[in-house]
Amino acid sequence: MKLVRSGNASHGDMVATGPIPDVRGLLAEAAAAGLDPHRDAFVSFHLRFADRSAWERAGQSAASLAWEVSAYSRPQAHMLQLSGPTPLTETAVEHLRAAIIAFAADNDATWESVAIEDLAQVNTWKAIAEQRTGSHEDAEPAAERLEQDSDGGEVA
Repeated sequence: MKLVRSGNASHGDMVATGPIPDVRGLLAEAAAAGLDPHRDAFVSFHLRFADRSAWERAGQSAASLAWEVSAYSRPQAHMLQLSGPTPLTETAVEHLRAAIIAFAADNDATWESVAIEDLAQVNTWKAIAEQRTGSHEDAEPAAERLEQDSDGGEVA
């Protein structure tokens, strides 16, 4: 399950409202979308930079923090994706909100979107890769190998 909020806020709006203007509302949407509020989720913020040098500095700065950082470019902008696991609690999301607002303000960035993904869900691409790899190595499906390798109490 994945919940995405997007927007095209100006820098001033970003500072004023941030990518999550209503934390309680976002958590309610996440629960309604099927995310388990008792489990950590993977939260990603996408930030846009008009200036390449600001983007490069921000990427270096973000790498020194606790964020997982992906840098990429689009035709009209340079982008950073800052992400990581977090509890779906009001306190934790408020902390993330404050951190991303401060980071964006310090680095002259504009937010594009925030995505919340359920960490418990099976990664479709990983499942496809495992299925393909398993079919090339031997005729035994990956699910059967997992059952045989497990003593019943482990998750492989």
